[in-house]
Amino acid sequence: PRGAERTLPAAIRHRRDEIELGIARLRDRKSSMPEAAYYAELEPLLQELARLYASAEKPAGR
Repeated sequence: PRGAERTLPAAIRHRRDEIELGIARLRDRKSSMPEAAYYAELEPLLQELARLYASAEKPAGR
């Protein structure tokens, strides 16, 4: 890990990697999906990623 990534706990980095892999797999299927279905699957992944980063930014004990 480099830079700011070093401050992320290993569990958060691992989950982030899983989510990003899911996004990449979804992107690979995008051309064969209706647009609404693509975005319906993408949105929860992006929301989880945002929550993950938000939780990592909170100071410990809060």
